Amino acid sequence: KDASIQPQYAHQVSITENQSVVSNVVPASTLAHITVYFEGGRRFEHEKNAGMTQLLMMCMLNGSEEKRKIKEKLENSGVRIEIENSADFFGLHFSVHPTLVEKVIPIIAKLIYHTEFTENFINEQKLLLLKDQSAKLQEPFFRSVELFYQSLFGVHGYGQPRLGTAFSVLHIEPKHLAYAYTQDIAQSNSTLWIVTSPKKHEDIPLLVSQHIPKNEKTIEARAQLFSMFPKKQIKVTKDTHSENLHSVCMGLKTISIKDPRQHYLEIMQIYLSGSGGVLSDALVEKLNLVDTVKAYHVHLLQAGVFFIQLKSKQVQDASLFEYLQTIFTSLTKISPSHDALDIAKELAIMGKKHRLQHARELSYDIGSRYFAGLPWEEPRLIEQNIRKTQSDELTGMMGDVMDFDSFAMGIC
Repeated sequence: KDASIQPQYAHQVSITENQSVVSNVVPASTLAHITVYFEGGRRFEHEKNAGMTQLLMMCMLNGSEEKRKIKEKLENSGVRIEIENSADFFGLHFSVHPTLVEKVIPIIAKLIYHTEFTENFINEQKLLLLKDQSAKLQEPFFRSVELFYQSLFGVHGYGQPRLGTAFSVLHIEPKHLAYAYTQDIAQSNSTLWIVTSPKKHEDIPLLVSQHIPKNEKTIEARAQLFSMFPKKQIKVTKDTHSENLHSVCMGLKTISIKDPRQHYLEIMQIYLSGSGGVLSDALVEKLNLVDTVKAYHVHLLQAGVFFIQLKSKQVQDASLFEYLQTIFTSLTKISPSHDALDIAKELAIMGKKHRLQHARELSYDIGSRYFAGLPWEEPRLIEQNIRKTQSDELTGMMGDVMDFDSFAMGIC
């Protein structure tokens, strides 16, 4: 690797009003990565079409004989393909040798924009999606988080299962998929290509512009479903089974990605997690835990989510929820110690640096801010903001989110 090449992040070139290319240079990377994101997706799903975005992406790769052949051509060239289905945007992630970036971009564009779906292949993908649903239902952590989101967001798209339900997927017809493709991809309000490589690829914006349709914005803003819950109402969704081990996910809505205090929750997430963490120590004394407690912070466009996940042999809804809620609310009164806060801040900084070196995570972070209409945050400034965070700012932040909306819990 050329030691003279310095990392460069989020260099953006606009192709049209609603289509952009972002380039990253990560010298330490051994592969190049191409991510194509589209705005929308799961945020606009509801109980009758949940799973549409996942099915659309599966059909993008295997929705016809022609699509399957193009996908196989890419894979035979050493390209690895992954589906990205987040709450606010979705797309495909391609890992490729750096020397092949220019070669595969026209092929990717053909796969996305210049091939059709066929009904028999769509039905095949629906069956595969139903199998994936069944498999995921057997994963306690995945299922408890899904139930937690359902409890927290209700009928809103954020509360719908990522893979849909058997009912919703079986009712998606080819015409529905074709409309979703037109609305979310062919005439997308916003499309983002992200190229991350150990070297510069100066011609990528021009190359992308030559191979994708230049559509202006034609889709009006779509309606979304929102649930209104009384504050402090306890919402628990269960999918209990006969096994002795249960997965519990509990938390609350927080600030959206547009709030500049995101790093407070990232610090708090680390402060609460793991063996020896404040939350773990308290819970081990009261509950029959099998593993350490983990805290998570997810930033979304319309609302953030802060939650903890644990495994326990004993699950009693009311008492467990009451105790966990007490743990949360105590964080608004008791500030972290100086040493504990310093450790959490250093780990938060390390986590940020880690994401800069991993292309899929870097792409997700860029996409999150891009579709929220936010500029890229320079890593140096993020580190400065984390380091200067004070303990009373964290307790103030937790006090704000405690009043933001109600708690929820999912148990599997």
